[in-house]
Amino acid sequence: MRSSPARRGQLRAAMARLIAMLVLGAGVVALDAAPAAAQPVSATRERVAVLGTGRVGAALGPRLAALGHPVIYGSREPQRADVQALVARSGSGASAAPIAEAVFRADWVLIALPWTATESTLRAVDLADKLVIDPTNALRFVPASGYMEMAVETSAAEHIRELAPRARLVKAFNTIGAHVMADPTAAGGPVTVPLAGDDVAAKRRVGALVRELGFEAQDLGPLRHARQLEGMALLYMVPLLKGPRSDVFEYHLRRGTAPVRSQGVRPAE
Repeated sequence: MRSSPARRGQLRAAMARLIAMLVLGAGVVALDAAPAAAQPVSATRERVAVLGTGRVGAALGPRLAALGHPVIYGSREPQRADVQALVARSGSGASAAPIAEAVFRADWVLIALPWTATESTLRAVDLADKLVIDPTNALRFVPASGYMEMAVETSAAEHIRELAPRARLVKAFNTIGAHVMADPTAAGGPVTVPLAGDDVAAKRRVGALVRELGFEAQDLGPLRHARQLEGMALLYMVPLLKGPRSDVFEYHLRRGTAPVRSQGVRPAE
């Protein structure tokens, strides 16, 4: 029996959501990664709350722990078996706690949540003076076209700033797949993590972290430029939604391409 057009549209939408969850990290299934090497907890390493235990949390959490950061996974069900398995993979300095407690105990906060859960979660916590890393993308799937589109007029980052105006917010890690977050060598070459934020010192610190994790960092200006970075994530999804999969890419911004002799910068004509 042939399915109805409405049913086919629902199936396409479900598949698009699944792809977004698996690739850009808005999922709930932990990566099957090797345990992080045990690291002594260092008084000089920031304590990081990783909010969410899906693809992004499971990719970056163990890697942060391997760098010596005490990691606290914020979860609605911290005793759940898969959450505890992720804690175990993250070494002896890792733990899990309810989300508000994880934020309270942390110096840094990594938002590893689906966009649809981000607003309600952040309304219930105090992010004042925390360095907050935002890899979220406010995207939604459009069944009629088969592509993603922006779900907000500005950006996820700017919405987060409205919710937490005193947070030291930096947009980062939103343009790469969770599999590459977990293992940069999976890209087969250098990968750039673009950064946007208004707090220069926070952005500089996140850039140093990006390099520690094996990526290149590129400062692309103020937080309002997160709109363009989230647009990059939208474009990242095109070959994953429309194929072929051989066209799937990662972003690398090559430096050193300025003209030998500058004629100044002017608006496009």
